[in-house]
Amino acid sequence: EAREGDPYRNVGDVNRIKREGKKYIDTETGHNVWVRGNDVYIEAQDGTPISRFHNPRRNTQDRIRKGRWVPTSQESSNSSSDS
Repeated sequence: EAREGDPYRNVGDVNRIKREGKKYIDTETGHNVWVRGNDVYIEAQDGTPISRFHNPRRNTQDRIRKGRWVPTSQESSNSSSDS
């Protein structure tokens, strides 16, 4: 689970994940979540790194579908694709 993950695990460049990824809010924790492909980066509202990990696309889509991760208004401006 992300809350118990290593916030410094190497899953790619965090700045690239944030710049190119889709942004969500975790409805259970309030944390910011960025997803770029299978790479996920999570940080607290104050910017403190929480976790980063590889997440299968199916798992990501499941979290979105169930309402755990909800897109922010920034998400729609970053990408016009739902893939």
